Amino acid sequence: MRQSSSFVRVAVAAALLWWVGVGHSLPQKPVREELIENIRKVLTALPYYGMFDHLVFELEEGRVTLGGYAFRPVLKAWAEREVSRVAGVGKVDNQIEVLPVSTNDDRIRMAVFRAIYQDPNLAGYGFGGETWKAFAGYEHELLYFQREPLGIFPIHIIVKHGNVILAGLVASQEDKSLAGVKANGISGVFSVTNNLRVDQKMKAP
Repeated sequence: MRQSSSFVRVAVAAALLWWVGVGHSLPQKPVREELIENIRKVLTALPYYGMFDHLVFELEEGRVTLGGYAFRPVLKAWAEREVSRVAGVGKVDNQIEVLPVSTNDDRIRMAVFRAIYQDPNLAGYGFGGETWKAFAGYEHELLYFQREPLGIFPIHIIVKHGNVILAGLVASQEDKSLAGVKANGISGVFSVTNNLRVDQKMKAP
């Protein structure tokens, strides 16, 4: 009877060791990377996140620092609220800058938008366009945009006191340069900072 009991204990221990060994051998996504992905998803899905905003974040030991620009004040508040609800986030430092209210900046935003997204060579970046489709299926896989979620627009247009920042993703250096030229050509624009990144995987099939 004692031998049978000992055999059972040995068998159970062996099974547990095997289970632990199998568990460790299976590919597992690091907890940190999973948390970063969850934060990115939350920011990307914010209802007020559009092409005139640009959000970024950093994660360090459960503390999330939010940065970037918000066209509407509500986006800053919503971003903090939703990120604070992500499991694993302990504290949120909200450093998102709300862009100033300016009719001139509003005029520039729309003018730059039309100049870029309605240009025949860049029209594919518009919602539903061929380049946009490549972006929509690929953006979530880009490691260097993991902490710089773009939402549903590949090119973001930030305007502050007549100064323009272009941020996002394009398929070629030619497209990046053309977008910068288009923004520079708008009346009332004082400067253009072209932070667009180039990735050939954005090219339409």
